[in-house]
Amino acid sequence: MLYFYALMLPIIILVIAYYKSTPTPKDFYGYLTLLFKSFPSLFAYGFFLYFLDMEKYIDTGWSFYSLMFFLVPIAIIVLFLKVFYWFKWKKKAIS
Repeated sequence: MLYFYALMLPIIILVIAYYKSTPTPKDFYGYLTLLFKSFPSLFAYGFFLYFLDMEKYIDTGWSFYSLMFFLVPIAIIVLFLKVFYWFKWKKKAIS
């Protein structure tokens, strides 16, 4: 169940976010924005797993920790890339 909770459901969340996004992403920045916009859902899902495990509704094992182990560094990298592209385009707009 670890792989289902920690891998499959976050991928399903990203696929749903892809199909709900308008317009669909076409380039790297579009996918970066899609990932950035789906982070609240992914973090909410992670903390929902934590809640279910602490209240003993389901036994998720290390799913919460595995999910956060990958989600936090990815979120930091995406945030830095968004800031980089923002500065890059702001500099291009000024000149």
